Amino acid sequence: MADPAWPTGLPYECEASAWSSMPFRPPLVTEMEGGNVRLRARPGDAIEQQGWARRFTPAQFEIWTAFLRDDLAKGTRRFSMPVWLGSAYGTRTVQILRGGGGVTSALVARGLYTRVSFSLLISTEGA
Repeated sequence: MADPAWPTGLPYECEASAWSSMPFRPPLVTEMEGGNVRLRARPGDAIEQQGWARRFTPAQFEIWTAFLRDDLAKGTRRFSMPVWLGSAYGTRTVQILRGGGGVTSALVARGLYTRVSFSLLISTEGA
């Protein structure tokens, strides 16, 4: 089964104030008997982590809620989405960090919009 795609009725551009990026996932941590901690890179990981947030109108928020619940199985499935690659947008396979539990939403602008935010795990290999 093919991965679902970001809905065409939703903007994919992130709010500039919310965008953040980590070029790779945090290292594995191993505690040693002597009290030291050893950090190890995750070999074979071609994953970047990006923060994402956007204000949705009530109609857009309905589309988002249905996409998260139905197409993404409550946020647990991978999907394709245009993401910022440093100089332009490109479509990549992504997944929401911690699934639907990693998504937050809050009413803003006196309830006219709902701000949705989450962190994405992005495949850094070509689409």
